[in-house]
Amino acid sequence: MTEDILPETEVFSPILLEEYIRLMTAAHYISSENKKNPVTFEIAQEYYQQIADCPIQAPLIGLTLSYDKQQQKLSVTADDYFLKMYENKIQEEVAINYKTTNTKRYNKYIKQIL
Repeated sequence: MTEDILPETEVFSPILLEEYIRLMTAAHYISSENKKNPVTFEIAQEYYQQIADCPIQAPLIGLTLSYDKQQQKLSVTADDYFLKMYENKIQEEVAINYKTTNTKRYNKYIKQIL
């Protein structure tokens, strides 16, 4: 069940980027054999700061974020609870479909580094 890839958005929203980080991280770990290596994103400090300052942090539960200002890279690791949640087939499918449809959606603000 694959949908079309969504076009790049002009709208910046910290909560939407938090959800992007969550689901792209989940999709990465679902398809990866190594569940300990962090997922890395490229994100400018101004956008990362807005995510960090966002009063709603629920999408980031179960994730540890580490930001390197110099390289403008965000490393994200998931805890065991987070990983277990995505063992559920429905959650897994949501994450995989999200990755497929949103691959380029937020490129103006954040990009996953492969």
